[in-house]
Amino acid sequence: LELPDKDERLELVNNFVLSYSENPDYREALSAFGEREIESLADAMGGMSRLKIDDVLAMSLVKHASLDIPFVLSEKSKAIKEAGFTLMHPSSGFESIGGLTPLKEWAILLRKRFTKEAFDYGFLTYPRGLLMAGVPGCGKSAIAKAIANEWSMNLLTVSAEDLKGSLVGESEAKVGTLLRTAKAAAPIILFVDEAEKLLGKSDGVNDGGAHDAVLGQFLSFMQEDTSGVFFVFTANNMEKFAPELVDRFEGRFFIDLPSALEREEILRIHLGLRNQGEEFDMAGLVKATKDFSGRNIEQAIEGAMNIAFNENRPLTQEDLLGVFSAVIPTSKTKKAEIETMRTFVENGMMRSA
Repeated sequence: LELPDKDERLELVNNFVLSYSENPDYREALSAFGEREIESLADAMGGMSRLKIDDVLAMSLVKHASLDIPFVLSEKSKAIKEAGFTLMHPSSGFESIGGLTPLKEWAILLRKRFTKEAFDYGFLTYPRGLLMAGVPGCGKSAIAKAIANEWSMNLLTVSAEDLKGSLVGESEAKVGTLLRTAKAAAPIILFVDEAEKLLGKSDGVNDGGAHDAVLGQFLSFMQEDTSGVFFVFTANNMEKFAPELVDRFEGRFFIDLPSALEREEILRIHLGLRNQGEEFDMAGLVKATKDFSGRNIEQAIEGAMNIAFNENRPLTQEDLLGVFSAVIPTSKTKKAEIETMRTFVENGMMRSA
């Protein structure tokens, strides 16, 4: 049986409220629940089974003498975690990410596509997804979380390794559970990190057809689903993806190493988050971080802070420059991968973020 969709969840919550409204212990608390509150509860319970919905509503009444949405979301997160997935609602948006302006602008344009207004205007489907390629540490995971915050959506997160199984049919069953859960909780962002480990071609590996079956599940779902599941895939190696999968994504962006202006923004953000002042010579720091990734910069700032903190003094320009000079940047450790992925931008397969 499929998990209940929004219409059925509305009916389940409404019936529950009606059945307990006559109970003198809960009459006053439930009298405040009108159509809007019931819809909010139904949305919060997306991805739960019928029995789980009834159990969680009952537990909420017993524990809180009301139907408490934060409690419902907490229980929902536990249930989804038991299935091997993570549900979150990120607390920070684009303000916490330096650079990547073209990608941010693209995401802002799509924000209204998940409304009834978009279909009234003439759109026929929800957007399907965003594929981001780039070396580790350039902000792919961070941008997925920020988009969820900007769109006021939950983020259903799973790693590629969590969806693999050693038994025949196990991978297909796990992916099927994931897609059903996402559909029931839609609109939602389904985030698969390092997706090439699950869906990428693995030459010489005999898996009994599991790879092709899982790929087929994703291709069919992305083509046919109308519930509003938005896929965000990240990849460190684009060459492993089948062309038909890449074509499913409206947004395809390569996240390169940050430019000088972007490095300055990243430096200001990470120093600001750590309560460090603005008395630094930014031009010098920007120059010293040439060819650094965002993660290189963040880790180096913390390394410099460790030195100053252990010496019981404020962080200085010299601390930062000293640590920066010792870092081997991503541009050197991943040089071949970066050059390969830049060709995808040149041939039009991807846009530069």
